[in-house]
Amino acid sequence: MIGEPLFAILLANEKASNLFDNRIYATVLPQTTAYPAAVYRDEDVKPLSVRDNRSSFSGTLQIEVASPSFDQVQDGLAVIRQALDNYTGRINGFGLRFGYGSTLEAGFDDTTKEHFQALAYQVHGQKFTTVTT
Repeated sequence: MIGEPLFAILLANEKASNLFDNRIYATVLPQTTAYPAAVYRDEDVKPLSVRDNRSSFSGTLQIEVASPSFDQVQDGLAVIRQALDNYTGRINGFGLRFGYGSTLEAGFDDTTKEHFQALAYQVHGQKFTTVTT
């Protein structure tokens, strides 16, 4: 649900677009990805029950940056913050409002030899629909 507008917001930001170059994925990173890359998890973003039947949703979105270079991870987090912190707007048929991202604990995967760290955002939104008559 949130993937399409999230992708659009990040790639509309010149620094994020240059750094990630379309390497923004849902749920897991492909095994053969180039770095740095970002992966978002929206399992906690749920539809809201509203009276006027709008497609509204709310919850916590996590965006993780991964790279063999810790500095690239930090650069990635910085450009995501630039694009999303306190974002309010309409993009690709969605109205979205992000809070300020909370930084989660950094880690290192010995198997893949990559550093990773995530930001967690409270997000509220609605998918706009067009009515044809």
